Amino acid sequence: MVHFGQMNMNRRRDTDRIDKINYYLDIAQTVMEHSNCLHRSAGAIIVQDDVIVSTGYSHMARQDGAPRGECYEHCRVVHAEATAITGTPRELMLGATLYLVGREIQTGELLTDMWPCTKCLRHIIRAGIVRLVSRISPKDYNTVYVGPDCTKKGDSLIKVE
Repeated sequence: MVHFGQMNMNRRRDTDRIDKINYYLDIAQTVMEHSNCLHRSAGAIIVQDDVIVSTGYSHMARQDGAPRGECYEHCRVVHAEATAITGTPRELMLGATLYLVGREIQTGELLTDMWPCTKCLRHIIRAGIVRLVSRISPKDYNTVYVGPDCTKKGDSLIKVE
């Protein structure tokens, strides 16, 4: 029997709370579940001042007239970052953070090397997004600051002097 004023012992303590970055990465991972890509799935969210302004997931754009679930060999993947940026007003993304999570479809494992392609990185910088956070394990992540004075060289982002 529960009495009024009795403390719920199953309640999490504040020390058990996940940090804010993993909170947003968990949301991006949930968005990723909507992906229909057959190779890799990805989810992205754009956060500005603790407000989620956009979400995106990787998906295959069907050719016109192709029946749903068919002709995937002719499809091209639209990346999660591009989906999140497309249609979002730039003023909502200025100074924002993009959170990105990816998973290999066949193994179900998180992608530890998740990183935007060169084209998406250009869109990210052009959108005014200043920070990119990507999940590398269930609790760990990489954070990179991006901007117009940065460029991708190989697999890393460098600041152009």
